Amino acid sequence: MKLNIHLGLKSACIVKNKRSSAFFAENGVLYMSLLQLIHQEHLPRIKDYQTSVFEPQKQGIQVQDAHFYQALFRNNFNVKKPYKNTDTVFYNFVHLVKFKPTKDGDKEVKFVCDSLEKVIQNAGYYEYFTTNQVNSPKYRMKENLSSLNGFVLDFDLRKDGTDRDYTPDELAYIIFNELDLYPHFIWETKTEGNYQCAFLIKQLSGLSKYVLLFESIAKRLSIVLGSDFAATVANKLFRIPKKNIYEYESSSNEYDIDDFKKLFEYEAINARLEELQHNQQQNQVINFTEQQLLHSPAIKALENCEINDLRNHACFTLALFYYSLGREKEEVEDFFLNTWYELANDKSKFLKRFTKSEIRSCLKSAFSGRYAGASKEWIESLTGHPFNFSVYRSTYISQNVYMKKTELRTRLIDWIRDNPDTVISQKNLTECLDIKKSSLDLNISEMKKEGILNVEVVFQGKKRLGSIYSLNEQSKFTVAYENKFDSSNLEKLDEIMLNDKLIKTS
Repeated sequence: MKLNIHLGLKSACIVKNKRSSAFFAENGVLYMSLLQLIHQEHLPRIKDYQTSVFEPQKQGIQVQDAHFYQALFRNNFNVKKPYKNTDTVFYNFVHLVKFKPTKDGDKEVKFVCDSLEKVIQNAGYYEYFTTNQVNSPKYRMKENLSSLNGFVLDFDLRKDGTDRDYTPDELAYIIFNELDLYPHFIWETKTEGNYQCAFLIKQLSGLSKYVLLFESIAKRLSIVLGSDFAATVANKLFRIPKKNIYEYESSSNEYDIDDFKKLFEYEAINARLEELQHNQQQNQVINFTEQQLLHSPAIKALENCEINDLRNHACFTLALFYYSLGREKEEVEDFFLNTWYELANDKSKFLKRFTKSEIRSCLKSAFSGRYAGASKEWIESLTGHPFNFSVYRSTYISQNVYMKKTELRTRLIDWIRDNPDTVISQKNLTECLDIKKSSLDLNISEMKKEGILNVEVVFQGKKRLGSIYSLNEQSKFTVAYENKFDSSNLEKLDEIMLNDKLIKTS
């Protein structure tokens, strides 16, 4: 029996741009928190949907630990890849962890594995392990992720309040009914009624854009299947199998990440997400003053270094935001090298030192003049707070490097600046700009809604002479209100950091 009622019917047909917009709209940390709220709303009702599908068609095959670890890590520890015209060995690690009670609380005891053999030989002496690999023997923060190996879900059926009591086979078939995919493995933990399951995927690198996609899918899996939402972060520690491990799908059949994008089609999730987003947008104050921007929760969080990882991205993004406001570099540098430097090296939050040379490198790039302003997508992703404003340096908007402004807008803005208080018909304006009238109409309409552009229609008697166009600019910066989330800006910042050699940090 195919389960189609859980969280609403799936779309009858797959619309590519609808899927893309659903993913793009939730890639920031803010939207991840909205997904958590949806998870909390649906979890109490999830048993009602799942208890009607106990028709296991496949029995799990019990496998040994060695087979499990071989399938999960695929001996992906020393990988030779071409890099700068040479064959370079990239090292990936797995961390085994246990916690030892002390007077001051639990102390972490860690064993770092640089080979599959070490994982197999030592896993039995530890409690937790990293299912996704890292590029550092010391750290397992998100920015250290090197290989995303598969989705792992944690089902704590006795403690999540759902009163579910499944066998591994029943759980596997519930998953299959919902996803049309079996998990590769389900294993029992030390706690009765607690299971963890893994879907192997074709391995992805640990670039930020893949981590965001990975976590967005994992969170939707958690909503749909009723697993622990807190266990959906990419660098999560999971329980090392201590009991039975069951295989349901051959480890030679790895799933593609695209196999899980159908989760973005779930209409009930999308509808609720859109409703929550709309409610938040209704509460936004649209007033483009410098003080209101600086006092927004998102910018305050950046200034206080209230982020989980990616201090280099946060430093660059905040510095670029200050640049867009027209701040002097010396003033910004003084803040970063003193106040922010101390916050970024808080040992209770960060394991690695963030150096002053790395700060100077970020500031140099942000004030290089190559970028118009900070990406709202990265501000939201780094802080988890909404920031529905695109802020860019007014004197720089026409150069159109970092902010996503079309060539048409650039021409229009340049023309308005060069021809203030000029009355012109749209026909003549299209000829001056050498563009189609439909394109001009669309962009003028959008820019008026965004608060960038004013249009004053001029008449002589009943005869319409044309319009006067003016820009809503501050003396140093311009702000556009935008509530759409564009994931291309996330990729763009990764490219900037890589090109400017700033991606070596924290």
